[in-house]
Amino acid sequence: MSFQVGDKVSFLNEALDGIVSKIIDNKMVEVTTNDGFAIPVLSKELVNTGRDSEVLSKQEFFHQKTFQLPARSNLEKKPYLCFVKNSLNDRELYLLNNTSYSLFFVLRIQKAGEWVLIYSGKVSKRSYAFVNSYSDKELDDFRKVIVDFVHIDFSLKRHFTPKSNEIKIKTTKFFKDSSYSEIPILEKNAMLVDVSIEKTKEVAIQKELGKSMELIPKKKLLKSPKIVGKIEIKQEKRNKNRNRSRVELDLHIEKLGVGFKGKSNGQIVQLQLDAARDFIDKSVMSGKRELILVHGVGNGTLKKEVHKLLKSYYGIRFEQGDARKYGEGATLVHLKG
Repeated sequence: MSFQVGDKVSFLNEALDGIVSKIIDNKMVEVTTNDGFAIPVLSKELVNTGRDSEVLSKQEFFHQKTFQLPARSNLEKKPYLCFVKNSLNDRELYLLNNTSYSLFFVLRIQKAGEWVLIYSGKVSKRSYAFVNSYSDKELDDFRKVIVDFVHIDFSLKRHFTPKSNEIKIKTTKFFKDSSYSEIPILEKNAMLVDVSIEKTKEVAIQKELGKSMELIPKKKLLKSPKIVGKIEIKQEKRNKNRNRSRVELDLHIEKLGVGFKGKSNGQIVQLQLDAARDFIDKSVMSGKRELILVHGVGNGTLKKEVHKLLKSYYGIRFEQGDARKYGEGATLVHLKG
């Protein structure tokens, strides 16, 4: 069976659906699943369930470029999620970066208790980018949205730390006309959601700290320690500290402690990728410098998908792990320079 870009398909041997995003050759196509993964599949293993050419053509068009906002705008200089009704009565989601800096965004929504990546990419200053279209039913997944973004204009004199915010949206707002107002930037009525994080004023923190110190009796306040002589750190101790900053995860499915019996190969790979994503996020948050992902050799599918996942993260690099210990079955990830 022949397919075209934009065809909706279901997998014959797996409980997966998606859209044909690329024609590889006359026997194989690339399918982007509902979870956002691009998977090469033999055409004979797919069933055509319809066509979503309007949505896909928008995705292809908008992902190729971002669009500049007018120089004069009444919007505050912040990043926004922007929901717009289209002709099919679905909601199109845009990322509006109405700031003076280029930002790299990562968006996740919660599905069945798990955080799923729906967008990662750069949006230039005073620009907007198309994310995807969502039906009324799919809007329920936007009750919670995690938005991570970092400034990537490295020539700036001022340093901005990465920001992460969990946005809570009342889904009833999607269905109220009063939630939508005219946004000249898009020339449409839209619902805006502010995703910026306001900094806590330093003065307020100092006041609270002062109050806490006042509650401690003066006798119990500890004096600053005196430093006598020089402190030497041996090279062996440095190496131990360095090893503590490296962690390892074995992605072989039997090592992950998750139920996998009766799962298809595609579903097992998804479980392994979810575990890898969770491990990477926790390692970054805990300040680790490096990590090892043991994916084995096999047919190379897991290694390829792990490397694709790593490329979706900004600011990290990776290489083959120690061949003397792992052969070609592990990847070393550098989280910090």
